[in-house]
Amino acid sequence: MASDESLLQPDRANHLVAIAPEALLTQENSGKELSERDATIGIAWIDVSVGRFQAAVRNLEELKDHLLRLDASEILCSERDRSFIEKILAESGIKTVLTVRPEWWFEDKQAEAKVTSAIGSLRFDGLGFNLPEEQLALTAAGGIL
Repeated sequence: MASDESLLQPDRANHLVAIAPEALLTQENSGKELSERDATIGIAWIDVSVGRFQAAVRNLEELKDHLLRLDASEILCSERDRSFIEKILAESGIKTVLTVRPEWWFEDKQAEAKVTSAIGSLRFDGLGFNLPEEQLALTAAGGIL
């Protein structure tokens, strides 16, 4: 994980990113084609150098741009989403460490429990999450924690 000091660079931001796409994007033969603007993807990132933590929902086009700006030291995703994330990284020319975690790391209830434990609050709206519209952002946040 990028919290390993050997992966951190002292002269720049060191972002650890988690990505949680909606299931339709990563399931083969889902029967539904989604455009880059229709796709919903949760992303959470922390600059481990200073502890700044954020999460958001993006469409596929926005996600690619966001990943380029973040220049992540490491990206986390679930086993289910691995090939989808690898494709995004390849299409965007992004070279970074991709760490695959078990699917339960990115389950909604598990993510909510991890965020609740870390923050000490049961109210996600006070943290800026507009649920259920931004559930994937919360899921990605839980993937980092």
